[in-house]
Amino acid sequence: CVAVDADVVERAGHGGAEISEVFRAGAALQGDQVDAVGTVVLEDVDDPKDYEVLRLKYLRFQDWEQIAQKMSICVRQVYRHHRKGVDALEL
Repeated sequence: CVAVDADVVERAGHGGAEISEVFRAGAALQGDQVDAVGTVVLEDVDDPKDYEVLRLKYLRFQDWEQIAQKMSICVRQVYRHHRKGVDALEL
């Protein structure tokens, strides 16, 4: 992978505010309830990698580097999967 510039980071954040707002609304939920709500919110994401990036980011609160390491992909690919996943959601 190549180095990621600020423009790529900003584009990867596309839609992140909307997703964060959905999960913030459910912040009072605990454990399995959060997973259940998250699964419902993410059910429109068909691609398994896109889904996993969103799950790790918004349900497991991992940063981009942790997600990349866990999925054995580079951070730039994480951003791409994030954007595709966000675009698949109907928020």
